[in-house]
Amino acid sequence: MKKIAMKGLSALLLAGLLLAACQNGDSDDDEATPPTQSASEVESGATADSSSKATNVSAGNATDGVEAGEGSGDASGNVVDSETDSVTADVTTTSGGRTVQRDVTERGGVSVGDVILRDGSRVAVAELANYSVDSDNPPVAVVAYFVDGGYVAVGMPSEEKCVWAISDVADASNKLTTAIVSKIDAGDGLVFSGDVDGSDNWQELCELDAVNTQDAEMNYPAYFYANTYAEIKQLDASMCDNWYLPSVAELYEVYVHTEALNSVLKACGGSKFTAMAWSSSVYLNSKKETASVWYLKFEKGTASFDGKTGAKYGEKYVLPIRVFTE
Repeated sequence: MKKIAMKGLSALLLAGLLLAACQNGDSDDDEATPPTQSASEVESGATADSSSKATNVSAGNATDGVEAGEGSGDASGNVVDSETDSVTADVTTTSGGRTVQRDVTERGGVSVGDVILRDGSRVAVAELANYSVDSDNPPVAVVAYFVDGGYVAVGMPSEEKCVWAISDVADASNKLTTAIVSKIDAGDGLVFSGDVDGSDNWQELCELDAVNTQDAEMNYPAYFYANTYAEIKQLDASMCDNWYLPSVAELYEVYVHTEALNSVLKACGGSKFTAMAWSSSVYLNSKKETASVWYLKFEKGTASFDGKTGAKYGEKYVLPIRVFTE
């Protein structure tokens, strides 16, 4: 495997892995407002892809996920009144084709916040008070949320920020169809419509750009980190495959349990994750015939989009996820 084109931090401590993700100045309070769909459009089936699913996640606070002063608009950029137009549709999301069960925090001896080690073993969240990091078997993931028949774990952040794609190949993703996601005005959290399952987005990109995806390390760094996470972290064979770059909806599912996850990271000697993370979701600007990439800002739970090279808000971190079946 090629060496990843990112600076390496010490793998001996989880603190080293996570502290970098909280630095380098991620203040983007002036971030642009993404176009947004209204509730009426969702209920009438007028989404970016009428056959695809949506996700509605409340973080338990009416202001979470909606930046103060942030306007909203429909898929065409029209303004929507967030006070009068709320989402009432019963919407769900999936990870790896499995329906997210966001109200489940424990099942079958596994809990949100459990730490997964390199050898595949787990440290229960209830046991973290007495846990000490072993440099030979360090933490590599945290249980983030449950799906039917399993759970989703989020890996450690990339050790350095990166671009989603280099400028020479960025135009290929303008033709993506299944990765398109729109944000819907909600009021009590974020709602996304379109392709909310990111597990197959790399496959489609490979079909569109068969040449440049062969050198993902050079051309698609964000995907490269997610796709080769098992190699980079030298994971046990039981966890060596199926890591992927999540959709923005899946990133938001991770954010919903940020308080619990950050408590785990602190117990392991790390620091909370508040940075911006790339998703595999795109927003297609039909007027300009270009696609931007969605990202999630974990400090506030806000979602926006940027150019694939991070032209407006800079490079971002990568948080790979994996579905573990029960």
